[in-house]
Amino acid sequence: MRSRYVRTAYQVPKDFSIRLTLDTNLEVLSERPQTNITQNGVLTSGTSWCRRWDDLYVNPLEVVHFGHAILETKTQIPSGEAAPQWLESLLRTDMVHDAKNFSKFTYGCASLFRKS
Repeated sequence: MRSRYVRTAYQVPKDFSIRLTLDTNLEVLSERPQTNITQNGVLTSGTSWCRRWDDLYVNPLEVVHFGHAILETKTQIPSGEAAPQWLESLLRTDMVHDAKNFSKFTYGCASLFRKS
């Protein structure tokens, strides 16, 4: 399985106390295609352990698009100090839902390889 996404990182330069990463456009793709169509239009069976970079056709059943963004927060705030108010406010909005230990890999496996 291969995952692809766009990552944007937010951090104040030289300040490691707060780092936010926002992953968008997440797609997971089966590395074991059932069929391939190569650059010269040749149809091949899925015998390789992974897709080649020149594969042009991807069966829609072999790719899953995740319809949400993933916001990860990492903080190194000294014990006894509170997180900044702007961060607390962001995490309390209806746009952010806590999903502890969310794994893109596990999501991909569950979505691509579920039993019918």
